[in-house]
Amino acid sequence: MIKPAGNPWQQMPKDAARRVDIETSYNFFWITDSKGRYGLLITFGFLLADIEIEDKVKGISIVKSSDGSSGKLYFVLNNNKDWEIFLSVCTDLVFMSSSSADETGMIPVINKRIVRWQKFLSENSSVSMPEILQMGLLTELYCLLYNVIPSVGCKEAISCWVGPDADKKDFSLSDFFIEVKSFISSKGPNVKISSLHQLEFETKPLYLIAYGLSKTNSGYSIIDLIAAINECIPEDDRETIELFETKLAGYGYAADITEAPFYSFKVDAERWYLVSQEFPKILAGSIDSRISAVQYSIDLARCIKFEAKPPFNNN
Repeated sequence: MIKPAGNPWQQMPKDAARRVDIETSYNFFWITDSKGRYGLLITFGFLLADIEIEDKVKGISIVKSSDGSSGKLYFVLNNNKDWEIFLSVCTDLVFMSSSSADETGMIPVINKRIVRWQKFLSENSSVSMPEILQMGLLTELYCLLYNVIPSVGCKEAISCWVGPDADKKDFSLSDFFIEVKSFISSKGPNVKISSLHQLEFETKPLYLIAYGLSKTNSGYSIIDLIAAINECIPEDDRETIELFETKLAGYGYAADITEAPFYSFKVDAERWYLVSQEFPKILAGSIDSRISAVQYSIDLARCIKFEAKPPFNNN
């Protein structure tokens, strides 16, 4: 399903319904209620009374009802001024659930999508991403696309990508961890370590990869890299698609919702370091237990002896 170019509710009077323009045997309708609020209706050939449906999404009312032997699931926007975000939610629900084998199979898909949107809309009050956050996401996506996917395949690579959790490594592969860092090339290779656990490696080796970036109009943006990674995922692999979207949402990015500007960067340098016992770092076990959080910077220009080759079989 292609997201409608405009507002599909704009010309609809109150208490109206119009079938969503999609080739499917399932029943999806754009609706307006008695107050003129925008909504989406999904109807089923069975009752929903005893079926658990996730029902909490910021700014959206979700209601089950019955009509004879049919079940109806309503999604109603509380404030019509938020219609653009709501349209993305509705388009996503229709697209993902319409691929189900039958109406019963639509229920778990709908619940998963509701949970995803619940998480995204509750955690992200802004519809744009700061430049520094885009830099971090861009370098992780770059590593995912050009290092991890060629080595282990798209599905496993996305599973190995941890996402924006500061206390965990960015990638956890079967034989090693990867921590991804970025720096502005003109300012030199100083990278920030944001937790006491980022450079711990008790269970398997840890590699730190640092990318030198320059801001430019002709480089990569997160939009470019997300599109390239999506091209690697088979269209019928819904599980991997959902997982990738969920991890992007954790960073504050959702397609058709997160707004420009999207910054472009040229990758000037890619340097790998093996984080050995001698590598400069601060670990939880080496400081007073009453210190609960630490942030510090490492000058990688002075860490040349720890440089290593990428640990992939394809390199």
